[in-house]
Formats: sequence, structure tokens, C-alpha cells
Amino acid sequence: MFNLFQSTAEHYPILFWGHLLVTVSMLGIAWRLCAKCPIALRYLRVAEWIVFAGPAFFFVIVGHAILKGSLAEGYHPASDL
Repeated sequence: MFNLFQSTAEHYPILFWGHLLVTVSMLGIAWRLCAKCPIALRYLRVAEWIVFAGPAFFFVIVGHAILKGSLAEGYHPASDL
């Protein structure tokens, strides 16, 4: 099964780079929102999409990696019935 206490990033480099991309984008948005300058509504809409869609997409990739690892180890939920 997928070991949660041991890093498997070397097997899934997309997880590392995806997490880095989401973290850097959140940092950039937070820094931009904390600046004391007027913010256009269009920028806020784009920032909203990045803030909510970025982590959601990342968790879809993580779920896929966990499922793929479980299937590679021979765990098939339908076979337990």
C-alpha cells in the first residue's frame, strides 16, 4: 500500500513539481494581495481560480498516484467482494 510516512517523490516527479508550482503560485498571489496598491477585479478573478483550482488539480494528481501505486501492488477493491 502507499506508505504515507516515507517519501515516494522520486517515483512520481510530477508530484514534487506540481506541489512546488502550487506553493510558488500561492506565495505570489499572497504577496500581490498584501501589496498596498489598487487591485483590478479581473486580477482577483484570476487569483481566485488559481487559489482554488491549483490545489484541487494537485490533489487529483496525488489521488491518481495513490491509486496507481495501490493497483501496482496488487490491491483491487473489486476483488474483495
